[in-house]
Amino acid sequence: MSNFILGVKSYLSTPYALTKLAYYKLMTIVMRRKWGWIDDSVYDNKKVIVVGPASSSLSYMSGTEIDDFDIIVRINKSPITIKNNERLIGSRTDILYHCCDENSITGGGPLNIELIKAQQTKFVVYTYADKNVAYNFYKSVLRHPKIKFVKVNADFYKSLRSRYKSKMPTTGLQALNHVLNSNFKELHITGFTFFKTPYANGYRDEYQSAEQATRLATSRGNHDPKDELRLFKEIYCCVKPCRNIKLDSELSSLLGYDV
Repeated sequence: MSNFILGVKSYLSTPYALTKLAYYKLMTIVMRRKWGWIDDSVYDNKKVIVVGPASSSLSYMSGTEIDDFDIIVRINKSPITIKNNERLIGSRTDILYHCCDENSITGGGPLNIELIKAQQTKFVVYTYADKNVAYNFYKSVLRHPKIKFVKVNADFYKSLRSRYKSKMPTTGLQALNHVLNSNFKELHITGFTFFKTPYANGYRDEYQSAEQATRLATSRGNHDPKDELRLFKEIYCCVKPCRNIKLDSELSSLLGYDV
C-alpha cells in the first residue's frame, strides 16, 4: 500500500491545482476517509448565533448569553480566540465553517482536534465549489481522520459566485449566506465588519489594524471586501422581512440601520 501511494504521489505531484485535486481525492478513497453533505435542516427552529472574527464580537453579548444559544457557529480560526475570552464570546463552537486551507497566515489556520473536542464541535463545514481550491478539502480530510467533515450544496457557492466581482467569496460570507437561507427560529450575527475594523485579539495578531486586514484579504486577488458587504446586504434584505434576525451595532451601522 505504501509503495502504491508513493508511486501515485510521485506521478501526480505537480503544482497544478487540478492535479493536486485528483491526487488528494484519490487518496481519500485509498485511505477510506469519509465525508458527507450537511443536512440543511440542522438549523430548523433553532436559536442560532454566528460569531465572526472581528473585534465587535467581544462586546455584543456576554459569553453566558452566547452559550445559551442552540447552535453557535464560528468561522476559520475563530475558535482559537475563545481562550481567555469565554466570558465575552462563549465557550462552544457547535459548527465550524472552514476553508480547509490550513495555512496560519493566509488561510483558515490549522484544524486542532483537541480544540474541536473541547468546544464540542459537531462537524467542520466546507463551502467552496471551486476546483482550483478543492484539493484543500480532501487534504484536510486525509490529515484529520477524527474530524467529521461535511460540504454545503454547490448551488450555494455557484449562486453567490455568479454575483461576485472578485474571484471567490470568503468563507465568512458563504457561511452567512448558508445560515441566512436556513429555517432558523432566531438568528444573531456578530463579529462581521468586512475588514473595516480590526480582528479580535488572537485571530490574526500579526494584522492589528483594519487596513492590514484588508490588504491581507485582497493580497491574492481572491476577495473583495466592498463587494462582500454589498452582497451581504442583498442577502440580508431579501431574508429579513420575514425572519427574526438581529445584528450587532457595528454591522447594523455598516448597513445603514439603527440598532
